[in-house]
Amino acid sequence: MPVQNISVADCRRLFEHGKTLTILDVRTPAEFGGIHAVGARLTPLGELDPAAIAAGRRDSNEPIYVICQAGGRSAKACEQLAKAGLKNIYNIEGGTVAWEKCGLPVERGTSKVISLERQVRIAAGGASRASHRATRPRHAERPGAARGRLHAAAG
Repeated sequence: MPVQNISVADCRRLFEHGKTLTILDVRTPAEFGGIHAVGARLTPLGELDPAAIAAGRRDSNEPIYVICQAGGRSAKACEQLAKAGLKNIYNIEGGTVAWEKCGLPVERGTSKVISLERQVRIAAGGASRASHRATRPRHAERPGAARGRLHAAAG
C-alpha cells in the first residue's frame, strides 16, 4: 500500500477546524527534545512497534500523522505501519522543518541538537579533509623542508 502524504498546509486547515491530530514523531530523542510539534508523541523509528501502536489506538479508523525532520524517516515509518495492517496513516510532508515554517504550533526544548543530516555532513567533510591531508606529500606541510633535506643529503 502506498504511503499517504499530507501537506503541512492541510494539517493547518485541520487545526483551524478544531481537529486534534494524533502525531507520532519518529526522530531521535535529542531531535525531539530540541523542537517538536505540539502534542506529538516520540517513538524513534528504530523502536517503532506497529502492534503496540495498533493496541493503543482507541479507534482503528482514527488517523495517525507521522512526522520526522524532513519526511524521509516518517515515510519509512508509514510503510511499516501500513504493512502491519494499520489504516489511515499519513506522512507529514516536509517534516518538522515544514511544520515550523508553516507556523504550526511547536514546543522548543533546551537541547541544542545538530540534525542527523548535519552530523553526517560534518563527519563526511572531516573525513574528506583527513584523507586529503594523508595523500598530500610530506614536504608540502613545511615550506622549504624538502629542499633542506635534499641539499643535506647531497652534501
